[in-house]
Amino acid sequence: MSLNPAWLTPAYFIIGYLLYWFAPELSIFQRLSASSGKTAAIVSRNKYYTQKSLGFLLLGPGTIAAAAIWGPVTENRFGFQWPSGSHALLWFLLSSGIAVLIMSLRSEKSFNHEYYPQVRLKQWKPVDILMNSLFWILYL
Repeated sequence: MSLNPAWLTPAYFIIGYLLYWFAPELSIFQRLSASSGKTAAIVSRNKYYTQKSLGFLLLGPGTIAAAAIWGPVTENRFGFQWPSGSHALLWFLLSSGIAVLIMSLRSEKSFNHEYYPQVRLKQWKPVDILMNSLFWILYL
């Protein structure tokens, strides 16, 4: 039984995502984020930025490299294509309407302030704002 190369890219993506998600629990990851003499907020910020960098590398260029190694890189393979078919517009409007309805109903519920924002600095210096902005750009 031979391994179908078409399945290797999704397998890489799943493994990369799991590494990105569970890496903060590894001791080596925690040692990278923490140093002696740093406050808990700085350690938390470093951990957050390190995780986002790892996620970018594994899920961005890493996935594209895996796809290039294990098969042709096409827009369709990554899901970048315009919807087609006779009911494409209807499905778009229906799913958008459901999303707007759910968001409007959800907006009345309480917000978990303990989770957001992930970076909890008491005083934001210009370099902190710049770093946070750069990591958001990288993420998006």
